[in-house]
Amino acid sequence: MVVFHGPVVSSEIYEGMNRVTAGMLLRAITKTEPLGIIFFPGLRAFKKGKARGILTGGNLSLLVRTTGTPYEIDTKNKILFLEDIAEDLEVIDSHLMHLKLAGKFKEVKGIVFGTMVDCYDYSGRKYSIRDVLKDILYDVNVPILYGFPSGHTKKNTRREANITLPLGVEAIIDADNPRLIIVESGVR
Repeated sequence: MVVFHGPVVSSEIYEGMNRVTAGMLLRAITKTEPLGIIFFPGLRAFKKGKARGILTGGNLSLLVRTTGTPYEIDTKNKILFLEDIAEDLEVIDSHLMHLKLAGKFKEVKGIVFGTMVDCYDYSGRKYSIRDVLKDILYDVNVPILYGFPSGHTKKNTRREANITLPLGVEAIIDADNPRLIIVESGVR
């Protein structure tokens, strides 16, 4: 089953919303052609490489809560997309370690992190999302991107794009030329 991860219907879809966000949303849910190559200037490679697999994932805080339940995420041979909003980086660190200990990074093909909107280090140590990735994913040898604009945007901003991703379709992560390529349509 394909599900769409993008703007929150109750608060992020409105008249006058970001043109890229609106265009990608409509394209993802109405066009039978794959979304193709998606790249943005803020997209960065954490670990180089290319991989192909079914795109899965969503909000990190919510996915962690499903571990050990019948709804637990399957990451085997998948491209895993993770994003979150308004979390302390210590919580993000804890969630990623939980997924790691649960074996969710053992057979994953690649990982794409969203922009992690309003996720800050409140400890005063000047920790960054890159530091968290380095600590937790140092031994995960797959392509990893971060800064992908999907999941959430800052409140009251129309400048930021929020790309709708069809989860459950085949995709390619290219961390050598930071981009995500959606090679299968989410609709028929």
